[in-house]
Amino acid sequence: SKYFIAKWLAKVAVDPDDRIYLMLDTLPTDVGIRKHIEPFELSCKSGNILNVRRFFVNRILDPNQGFLLYRGFMKTPLYIVIGADNWGPVEVLLSLGAHPDGVPTCRPCDRPLWRAVEKNNLDIFVLLLLWGR
Repeated sequence: SKYFIAKWLAKVAVDPDDRIYLMLDTLPTDVGIRKHIEPFELSCKSGNILNVRRFFVNRILDPNQGFLLYRGFMKTPLYIVIGADNWGPVEVLLSLGAHPDGVPTCRPCDRPLWRAVEKNNLDIFVLLLLWGR
């Protein structure tokens, strides 16, 4: 929560080793993530691989960070990419370290493999299975 992060920032601000402070300060928060989801999803739908990669290289999104979206269900960037029905961005996310099974707190129907079955996309389904070995 925002309060917890603020409390941690206050605690480590007096620490002589400021790496912890800098790392905590740059973590994307849930609200910050949600404002980037729509442009991210549009980049995925258009197949713009460079833009998709920029979201992660510039640390706007984390490939394995879950976030609440649509009625409070936990989603991951990989779930969003699979929903865009474009094979290229899925491969990019997997190569950047996205876990093919999503985050452990996801419900089974919010997992990437389930999403590929739901979208009836055999290519993405096979790709996830190969990366998940």
